[in-house]
Amino acid sequence: SLTQAASYVSLSPMFSVDTSLWSFEALLPTPVDNLIWAYYSFMPRHARYLLPPYNRTAMVVDGTEIITFDGAVLRAPPSSCKLLLAQYKSDSLIMQSQQAAAASSHFILKVSGITVEVKPDFTVTMNGQPISGPQQIQGEVKVYKMAEKIEVMTPTITLRVYKMSHTASVEVSGWTYGQLAGLLGTYDGEMGNDWMTPSGSRASSLQELVKSWREDQQCQIPSVSPFSPLHVPIVRMVQCNALFGVRTRCNPVVRQESFRKMCFTSRNACHVARAYSALCATKGVMDVFPLGC
Repeated sequence: SLTQAASYVSLSPMFSVDTSLWSFEALLPTPVDNLIWAYYSFMPRHARYLLPPYNRTAMVVDGTEIITFDGAVLRAPPSSCKLLLAQYKSDSLIMQSQQAAAASSHFILKVSGITVEVKPDFTVTMNGQPISGPQQIQGEVKVYKMAEKIEVMTPTITLRVYKMSHTASVEVSGWTYGQLAGLLGTYDGEMGNDWMTPSGSRASSLQELVKSWREDQQCQIPSVSPFSPLHVPIVRMVQCNALFGVRTRCNPVVRQESFRKMCFTSRNACHVARAYSALCATKGVMDVFPLGC
């Protein structure tokens, strides 16, 4: 009834704002959409984004939900197996996810003979030695420890691990275009190529794809449950639409489609929404509305 609806809205003001703006993107005129895209493309947050080749970012949420550099949505089961996320020549990034839903993943970045590890408890080591200060620089590798995230910067791969959302973003230099390998894809503009195995063949299933990028081929990977839109609970669909509905200002810069799909299957919808906000922030687009979760 209208009385019940009014009562629910009064108890959930953030949800009311979100739901009232779900369709805002559909009403946004194309010229305005293009104007927003042009502003953040030609007035980027960093000068290095002005000229091609452009950097590209992949995301990992909760150690299981993945958006590749070219936008494909994949998933990997929680496992003790180490997975190769990205490799460019001798530089590599490896992830070991955790079984516990509340635990973050373990990341190992190897660049120019230097190994940086970001552990599940957010301690950081460089070549096995703990980093206690807010930053440490060795050669071309820079590590910054901040309240909300840990950032490891190298000339080819930048890893950002966000504490609150159990999210990691992996940004690669535009000079790696078409020369990457790993579970995060090749960064060549083709999502179909993100299903390629190290042997060059196309994986027939997510299980086969994830298994092919194990560091230890003897390590046992649990089964990977496929995504089916028919099995998404209505409550989760409503929650995801509400979380992304008020973030249309960033949509011309970072498309939402892959994140919405990830939101439907993730262990925590709020973590996916925070991952989207984090990626928008790297492009200079900050949130106008709070997430509400």
